[in-house]
Amino acid sequence: MFYVGHELTENSRAGLLNGVADIIFFDQIPEAQARRAIDLTMAKIGLTDDTVENPPIRFITFTSESI
Repeated sequence: MFYVGHELTENSRAGLLNGVADIIFFDQIPEAQARRAIDLTMAKIGLTDDTVENPPIRFITFTSESI
């Protein structure tokens, strides 16, 4: 079994350190995700002529070795 969690909290950190969790994903930039969604939607429905860049939005991951 492989455990993946979201958000590094006191409990998820303990899970990583004691081997219960394998990896925790941490998303630091919800504003970028929201802005990208709005920009892409506006472009798709023709409310803007701007070209929307759509590179991957970075996620931070934590493992027991990285904390």
